[in-house]
Amino acid sequence: IGQLVGVERSYVYRLHPPGKISNTHEWTAPGVPLSRHIAQNLPLALLDPWKDQLHEPHTVAIEDVDALTQAELTQRFLQAQGVKASVAVPMRRNEGLDGYVGFDCTLRSRAFTPDEMRLLQTVANAIAVVLHRHDAEKEATLAQAQLQAKNDLQAAMLAAVPDLMLELDRFGRCVACNMSAGQQHLLQQENCIGRKIEQLLPAH
Repeated sequence: IGQLVGVERSYVYRLHPPGKISNTHEWTAPGVPLSRHIAQNLPLALLDPWKDQLHEPHTVAIEDVDALTQAELTQRFLQAQGVKASVAVPMRRNEGLDGYVGFDCTLRSRAFTPDEMRLLQTVANAIAVVLHRHDAEKEATLAQAQLQAKNDLQAAMLAAVPDLMLELDRFGRCVACNMSAGQQHLLQQENCIGRKIEQLLPAH
């Protein structure tokens, strides 16, 4: 996409607490240095001059970085990377700003056509969908790993208990069972799950 719209750098910035943004993905044209390493945990204040536009959401286009007058902090940051013109296209998540996709010109200042702006917004929307799906899959994997660790710990604890243990639901039915060697004689049924306590233990 960077090549298609004639820029020398394209990238993704994502917001993360507390009040920071970081470059998570980057492409540069041959001969243009990467800047991702200097774009981690940056203050969200860099976006202050355009925060209302990005939250709307509207694309922000800077045709001439050297001509910026109300964004000195952002101007210095862009100039340090050799940026002459830049576009920031917002990414949304749950009705809020999640980050933006950026496109930088390092050779000259320039304007972007309406067609280019629409293309970049479409690309940013697609990137946001993929990143959000990746986040959801990672969260699900982490939750599954935490649940498995919890179950493993519970199993280890139960295995160390030298008694018969039954877990019952609110109706008195067995939903889990653990017994040590030598306790099997206490049970009336081989399959405990789903049976009530009076069906499992001798009357006495």
